[in-house]
Amino acid sequence: MVIPDTVRPSLGETMLKNARSIGTRLFIATGLSGLLFAGALVVALLGLRTGRETYLSYADHQAPELLAYTQLYAHGLQTGQAVRNIILDPSNPKAYQNYDDAVKEFTETIKATPRIVGDRPAALKALAEIQDKWDRLQALQSPIKAGTMDAATAAALMKKDVTPLWRELRTQLLDLMKQQEKTMAEAKAESVRNLNRAMNLAIAVGILAGVTGMALLLLAIRNLQRRLGDLGRAMGYLASGKGDLTRRLPIEGHDEICDIAAKANQLTEFYQRFFQRLGLHSQGVASGSTELSATAESLSDTASQLDRHTQSTQGNAQTMAEAMKTLSSSLSEVMALAERSRSHSAASEQAIQHGITTGQDTARAMEDISQATSQMIKAVSVIQDIARQTNLLSLNAAIEAAKAGQMGKGFAVVAEEVRKLAERSAQATHQINQLIAATDEALGKGTITVEATTRALQQIHTHMGETVQTATRIGNAAGEQVRITHEVDTLVERVSGDVARNASASHQLSATVSEVASTATELSHIAESIRAEVAMFRV
Repeated sequence: MVIPDTVRPSLGETMLKNARSIGTRLFIATGLSGLLFAGALVVALLGLRTGRETYLSYADHQAPELLAYTQLYAHGLQTGQAVRNIILDPSNPKAYQNYDDAVKEFTETIKATPRIVGDRPAALKALAEIQDKWDRLQALQSPIKAGTMDAATAAALMKKDVTPLWRELRTQLLDLMKQQEKTMAEAKAESVRNLNRAMNLAIAVGILAGVTGMALLLLAIRNLQRRLGDLGRAMGYLASGKGDLTRRLPIEGHDEICDIAAKANQLTEFYQRFFQRLGLHSQGVASGSTELSATAESLSDTASQLDRHTQSTQGNAQTMAEAMKTLSSSLSEVMALAERSRSHSAASEQAIQHGITTGQDTARAMEDISQATSQMIKAVSVIQDIARQTNLLSLNAAIEAAKAGQMGKGFAVVAEEVRKLAERSAQATHQINQLIAATDEALGKGTITVEATTRALQQIHTHMGETVQTATRIGNAAGEQVRITHEVDTLVERVSGDVARNASASHQLSATVSEVASTATELSHIAESIRAEVAMFRV
C-alpha cells in the first residue's frame, strides 16, 4: 500500500504500526498516560512534602519562638508591676511572690529559647542582649525588693534607671515579635504558593495524561477498525463465491492481524493457482471429448456401411475384407483415443483430489484463524479486568482524598479523571469485542463456503471416476472388435456361414459407438460445468 506524499503518518500511528502485537498497541496507548499520571502523583507528593516541611518548620521553630518572645514580654511586664506594688506596699507578700514567679518564668524561658531558635547568629545575639539587659534590670531592682531603700529613693531609681532600661528591653522584644510575625506570614504565603503550584501542576499533568491516553487509544481503535474492515471485506469476497483472486490484503506491521492477513493472502494465492490448473484441465477434457465424439460418429458410419454390405451380398468377400481392414484401423484409432481420454480423466481426477485436500487444509486454516480470534477476545477480557481494577482504585483514591479534606481536593480531581479513563477503556474494549465477533462471523461464512467447494469437488471426482471407467470399457470393446476383424480376415472363405455373425458384430459395434458418443457428450458437459465454475473467479 503506497502512502501519498500529502498524507504522512503521525508519530502515534508510526508507534502503533511498529508494534508486534495488539497487546503492545494497547499498552502503548495507555502506558504513556499512565506515566504522565504517575508524574502527576510525584508532583503532588513533592508539593505535599514541601508543605509538610514548611508546616514542621512553622510548628517546631517559628511559632514556639514567637511564643517565647511573647512570654518574655509578659513576664517582664509582670516583674515591673510587682516592683511597683512592692514600692507602694512593702508589706504585701503577694507582690513579692508575683515578683519571684515572674523572674523565675522569665529566666526559664530565656534559657529554653536558644534551643528553639537553633544556630541563627542574629537570634542568638539578640537573646544575649536581652539576657544582659535583664541581668542589669535585676541588679537595679534587687535593692528595692530587699527593702534597703525608702519609697522616694526607690521611685526615683525606677524613674531614672529601671524604667528606661525596661523600655529598651521591651522595645527589643516587640521588634523581635514583629519580625517573627513577619517571618511566619512569609512562610505561610510561601507554603500556600508551593501547595497551589503543586496542585495546579498535578492537575495539568493529569489532564495531559488523560488527553494523551485518550488520543492514543482512539488512534489504536481506529487503526484496528480499519484493518479489521479490510480483512472482513476480503473474507466477504471469498465467501460470496465470486471473489477477485488477484486481490491481496495490505500488510501493515507485525501484529496478529497482519499474520491473519498474510495467511489469507496465502490462501487466496493457493486458490488462484488451483483454479488456473483446474481451468487448464477442463479445457483438455473438453478437447478430448470433442475428438472422442468425432471418432464415435466416424465409427458409427463405418458400422452402418458394414451392415449394409453384409445384408446386400454374401459373395463379395474381397469387399468385406477391405471393409474389415478399414474397421480394424478405425478401432485402433478408437483405442488410442480411449486411452488418451482415460489419461486426461486420470490427470483431472488427481487435480480434483488435490483440490479436495486443499479445501480441507483451508478449513483447518479457518479454524486456526478462529482460535487466534479467541485469543484476541481473551486479551481484550484482560484489558477489561484492568479497567475495572483501575476504576476501583480511583474510587478508593477519591475516598482517601475526601478524608484529607481541603488538602485532598486536587487528588480527588485526579482520581475522578482516572475513573473516567477506566470507564472509557471499558467502553473501547466492548467495541473491540463487537468487532472481533463480526470477524468471527465472517470466518464462519468463509468456512461454509470452503466446505461447499469441497463437496462440489468431491462430486466432480465421482463423475471423473465414472468417465475413466467408461473410457476403459471403450478400449476393451475396441480391442474385442480388432480381434473379431482378424478372425474375419482368416475366415473370409467361409463368408456365407459367418455373415450372421458379422451382422451381429456390426449391431454390437453400433451400440458400443452410441455408448461412446453418449459418454463423450457427458464428458463435454462436465468440462463445460468446470469451466463455468472457474469463470466465476478472477484468476
